[in-house]
Amino acid sequence: MHSLEHQLNISASPDVVYRALSTAEGLSGWFTTDVSGSGEVGERWSLGFGDGLGFVWEVEASQPDRIVAWACLEGPGDAPDTTVIFRLQAREDGRTALHFTHRGWPHTSGNFTKCNTLWGGLLHRLKEYAETGSPRPLYG
Repeated sequence: MHSLEHQLNISASPDVVYRALSTAEGLSGWFTTDVSGSGEVGERWSLGFGDGLGFVWEVEASQPDRIVAWACLEGPGDAPDTTVIFRLQAREDGRTALHFTHRGWPHTSGNFTKCNTLWGGLLHRLKEYAETGSPRPLYG
């Protein structure tokens, strides 16, 4: 199996970044305005992108200021049965180091490359939202 990896530093506390990843309000600030569900472990997020496209993710892990992980239950292409993991680490300078992994891909072609590009853009929206508090979701 194959994984996508991204890493970036965010000029915001782990608490701010965690809330952006684990609440409907947070997700609608950088990801999509079409959000329903809960960030509690075992619950599901439904994230829509218009034109009937969307994903259903089950929350596998959620530890404040440390980690958020979702398993894809429904989505296009090879996304189902993959898992995304957001690891947060407080830095001494007050910033948050974000380590992102999207694992479980059966191959490195097709949707793998598209998702790599998409996650790069989404993570920069997350960074901007966490740093400024101004919503600018990629979808919606």
